[in-house]
Amino acid sequence: MNLVHTKSALAISRNSLKIKYLMPHEIDALTMAFQRWFDSANSKGKQRCTRGRYWLTYLMLRFTGARLGEVVQIDDTADIDFRAAEVRIVTLKRREGKPKRLVPIPDKVVSEIATFLATEPNMRGRVFSVDANNFRKIFYARALDAGIFQESIDSSTGQKSIHPHPHTLRHTRAIELVRAGVSVPAVQSVLGHASMLTTAEYVRLTNSEVKSILKERNLI
Repeated sequence: MNLVHTKSALAISRNSLKIKYLMPHEIDALTMAFQRWFDSANSKGKQRCTRGRYWLTYLMLRFTGARLGEVVQIDDTADIDFRAAEVRIVTLKRREGKPKRLVPIPDKVVSEIATFLATEPNMRGRVFSVDANNFRKIFYARALDAGIFQESIDSSTGQKSIHPHPHTLRHTRAIELVRAGVSVPAVQSVLGHASMLTTAEYVRLTNSEVKSILKERNLI
């Protein structure tokens, strides 16, 4: 099943934002690396089941912009509306508790989940409850397969930096939505930000980028 994007999009310069995210060709390469890893598993058995859960966790991160801690709390028996193609996600980092937000997901992702549950019915209610640390290890390995893994050490602090990491998918989805012209309030709703000021970080553009947008839309 093809889950990569082939449509061209306006490339917002990474230098104009403080956050790190993946460019369209990079997220496509990572998605294909994950899919190859899943497809290479034995057709039946524990390996296929295990890899399937990590593959679905990746897709949920990729297309919802949710935090890893939020995705691993998804109950596939109660939180996913298969007909409406929506998932209810607990929103972490909220002072007033842990409210849930409703996030639309692609039909292809819904189909992947349904297919997995049809072949692994004993996993109902446990699809996304994967070990977060194991997911990170698998994520880094797939990023390496995709040729986008970077590891560096700050010479002044000695602190190690890894790019990309699972949270990078959250930033990437936000940028993807902004590129598609989705309003800031809508992006805020999808990501579960408490403040619109947090969401606004994704729409900081340079003058040249603003000019490109206006030209592309025949406004100048």
